[in-house]
Amino acid sequence: YLIGHSTGCQDILCLCKKGIQKEFPIKKCILQGPVSDRDYVEKEEDLLNEIKRIENEYNIPYKDWNSSDLKNSMDISKYLYDGQYPLLIRRFISLYSKLGDEDWFSFDISQDEFNTIYSCVNIPLLLVFSLNDQYVNYTNEDYQKLIKKIKNANKNINTYILKDDHYIENSKDEFYKLIKEFFCK
Repeated sequence: YLIGHSTGCQDILCLCKKGIQKEFPIKKCILQGPVSDRDYVEKEEDLLNEIKRIENEYNIPYKDWNSSDLKNSMDISKYLYDGQYPLLIRRFISLYSKLGDEDWFSFDISQDEFNTIYSCVNIPLLLVFSLNDQYVNYTNEDYQKLIKKIKNANKNINTYILKDDHYIENSKDEFYKLIKEFFCK
């Protein structure tokens, strides 16, 4: 069993994409606090400034990063600043470009794109969203639309929404109950 929080959710899904459940006896996974880094970037001035700088330096619009040769044209050992941490360029692109390697939860992903993204999930997953997650500005209605697309993409995916923030400080008991119920089914 695996439990991932925040970026750990993306890590687990990347492991699913690599077929880790074929190599290791992983039965189920819980992803708590799955958020879109791309949706988060919209409210972070430092990140937006870095994106503009990269667009100008390489003359490739942000919307085209993942479909372009940007990764190949850049010095991948060069670090970029994401507002908190230095990141390698390839990681920056993976996190912040549409359909990048870690773009699993963005609100604007189409149903067909979600179908492709989640086709690698062959084990039961429980996605535990936080209604008041400070990293994205989603309403309950937004979450319902996102959840519907994700669940339609793969029948192995279950979802739950906690009425708390990203770190679920006030919902730990509820989360522990979810863990027990999901893993013991």
